[in-house]
Amino acid sequence: MLRVGTVYRVRGLTSAELASRSAGGFVLRVGTIMCVRGLTASELFPGSRVGVIVLFRLLIYFLGVVHHLVSTIVGFVVQWHSITKSPRAPLCRSTFLCLLLLRGDNDGGMSITANGPEPHFPPSPDSYDGRTNSGPLVRAMLLPGGTQLGLFKLSVGDMDNNVYVLVDPSVQNAANCIIIDAANEADRILELVTDFTVGAIITTHRHADHWQALRRVAHVAGGTPMAGQLDVEEIAGGAGVEIGRELHGGETISVAGIDLEVIHTPGHTPGSVCLLLRDAAAADDDGITHHIFTGDTLFPGGPGNTFGSDEAFATIMGSLTDRIFSLPDNTWVYPGHGDDTTLGDERPHLQEWQDRGW
Repeated sequence: MLRVGTVYRVRGLTSAELASRSAGGFVLRVGTIMCVRGLTASELFPGSRVGVIVLFRLLIYFLGVVHHLVSTIVGFVVQWHSITKSPRAPLCRSTFLCLLLLRGDNDGGMSITANGPEPHFPPSPDSYDGRTNSGPLVRAMLLPGGTQLGLFKLSVGDMDNNVYVLVDPSVQNAANCIIIDAANEADRILELVTDFTVGAIITTHRHADHWQALRRVAHVAGGTPMAGQLDVEEIAGGAGVEIGRELHGGETISVAGIDLEVIHTPGHTPGSVCLLLRDAAAADDDGITHHIFTGDTLFPGGPGNTFGSDEAFATIMGSLTDRIFSLPDNTWVYPGHGDDTTLGDERPHLQEWQDRGW
């Protein structure tokens, strides 16, 4: 039986002739096994190397399956590497959702329902430690109402500024992302938010190392630029952008399920602001319930630089004691540079900072 185009010949008969002559007979082809009126493939091909042909076809199929599996595994490994190891690899929404889906058992992870993802509290495969030398970091949070948030931390520029991105991945086709300090390396920030819709870009204070990428990120990704009212003029003039919302302290910035409380904390600059996310449990640390983004107002080991001004130092210490350390010890601190800390770790040193004067 030879195949030329779609015409089969069996012992001199075409497939059309076979069909017209057979009464209940049939021609069946499954892979490379053919039967014609009870004849096996070897009977149809006397003396041919049918076994070799069959094995060759099976080998080709097997190699195709192996190629698909290897491609899938390599893709997963590359994505996982971007979460945990690579210092420069971009992160995206698929990476974050991959993290949430990794532990899809009854005790954690994210289950998929007919109506889309149903979030549960996911254990993070690697604990978030807040250290900038460990590459781009991702953290999962859970709000009391069940909303799942993602936090990305990225260190950029020569001064190792921290860029933070908060995401509510449950919201689609609407703003679901906030950027805090578009400090530098606009391309990396834009790669990070490629799959998100940016609703706000908040600059914590006027110093240029915190807004070098603001103009480009705002132009490409959108989102309303925001800053403390007393620093707006310097940021707008320096970055060449229009600040769409001036922050005074006491208001809330809401994008999707993300609600950030604005706290005015003068001292490092007159218009410095901190941003507080309340009641968000961290997936990797059961004790953390609050998260505060402090810009250059608070770092591990002390307040931000007040440039030798006694008045500015008194102002920043007042901001810290009255407005920041009024929060509980289980508040995680995300500073504008370097590693994270907690209020519980820093509180015992308040008097030490006061006594030394910086």
